[in-house]
Amino acid sequence: MERVELPDLKDQWYLAEKAEFAMRLPKEIIVKRTARYLKQIVMSGLIRIEEYNQDYLWPYKAEVIFSMVYPTPIPMLATSEASWKKYPKNNLPHSSNPFAMPALEKAMMRGFRGIRRPDIILVKNESLRSGGD
Repeated sequence: MERVELPDLKDQWYLAEKAEFAMRLPKEIIVKRTARYLKQIVMSGLIRIEEYNQDYLWPYKAEVIFSMVYPTPIPMLATSEASWKKYPKNNLPHSSNPFAMPALEKAMMRGFRGIRRPDIILVKNESLRSGGD
């Protein structure tokens, strides 16, 4: 929160509440010789739980993977059969797979430049489950 100016005081309050909870935990844990940053995992997890409970119609999204294509990045969407049955095709939630990648042929056609996963995004249009415009 020190790096970005939030558009609304309610956003600052919401994120500060999650950060305060996460700050009470150890900085990291070691799992199979690999450091896991516990504070970030907890903060993201808290936001994801609320998002899930609101059927993905939530003003905050954590760890959404974007396919960096020209001119506008595209969020990676859920691809499970359950998601396809539950949600309309034009309003799928973002993928919860931390290793999501776009289909190779689509990526090549659109000028794929890699993926990005911002810690948190503020949603402009809460009626879109993916968080993208």
